[in-house]
Amino acid sequence: MKSLIHHIWIVLYKDFLLEIRSKEIFTSVLIFTILEILIFNFAFNPSPEMVYIVVPAILWVSITFSGVIIINRTMQLEMQNGMMKALLISPMSREAIFWGKSFATAIYLIAIELILLILLTVLYDLNSPLMSVFFISVPCILGFSLVGTVFSVISVNSRAQEILLPILFLPIVIPIILCAVNITSNLLIDLPLSDSINWINLVIVFDLIYFIIGPFCFYTITSD
Repeated sequence: MKSLIHHIWIVLYKDFLLEIRSKEIFTSVLIFTILEILIFNFAFNPSPEMVYIVVPAILWVSITFSGVIIINRTMQLEMQNGMMKALLISPMSREAIFWGKSFATAIYLIAIELILLILLTVLYDLNSPLMSVFFISVPCILGFSLVGTVFSVISVNSRAQEILLPILFLPIVIPIILCAVNITSNLLIDLPLSDSINWINLVIVFDLIYFIIGPFCFYTITSD
């Protein structure tokens, strides 16, 4: 168990060290996301009653687009630099590589979500428990990242990777995005958390399924 955690930490550390040195992924995605939010802000001028319906959709559309870019680009860099091949022939298990890559993507998206929430609060003058939204979104982002890691490995060797990944990936994560939008909407209008319990349970089930089958799929794909 200690060895598994240590190997996951190595993968995380490697990803963040490369990002700190290159500033290629997070910075570009952050700029893209901010521009995306500003475009939405100019395109929509919702009434105060509609704000709490529009904002959850804007938030999760932005996170979805950002996630696809991050997942796609990180795996491309891994393959181009030979890092994925080096990881696969290293003594660490495939499960550690899978979870390390998934957690790294999740951390990127959690950081972007926090910035998005601050930006949306300023633009739409929200008076809601945003920290509750932030913390309850973490399981949604984790599930999103687990699925994304599996499909990024499937599509990475394709010439049409940029097109193939969204085609394969987005239909699978639609349930978790719908759950996230509904949970966020309920929290923004100050409904009790119990009103979202069915959506939260669906997210937990989704995460558990991919937490179990994700490493197996990753192992099977990378063993070919």
